[in-house]
Amino acid sequence: MPRHQATGPTAACVAAPWSASVLPGRTGDAGTGSRWGGDPSPTLLRSQVGRHHGRRRVLAELVLPEASHVEVRLERWGQLLAEAGVDAPAGRRRLRVPVPRDVLAGPARVVVTVTDGAGRVREASVKSHVPAR
Repeated sequence: MPRHQATGPTAACVAAPWSASVLPGRTGDAGTGSRWGGDPSPTLLRSQVGRHHGRRRVLAELVLPEASHVEVRLERWGQLLAEAGVDAPAGRRRLRVPVPRDVLAGPARVVVTVTDGAGRVREASVKSHVPAR
């Protein structure tokens, strides 16, 4: 993603379906745009670390074609800073994860993992920045 498209120092956006490289060996029907022969894939619309009413949080917005288990993690240099997981129904969903007070400001990575009922796993990560307290 080019730097000029970022919406600010604490936000990063992804607007395309997740890459097929997450699941090696599986390819889909090129005519439908799907990676699994007709099944639509989950789409990560937005992932950012920001503030809401003075409290820092991770916000992930995604579209799920079917009921799935979604995990959102905030990591820095391989160390887990915050995480949450939820079983979400199909549709457009927003997941919020509070950032603990002891987490220092600086670069971080938001990792969103979606596991559907068939056991297929999709993972997307976005570079971000944790704001100061």
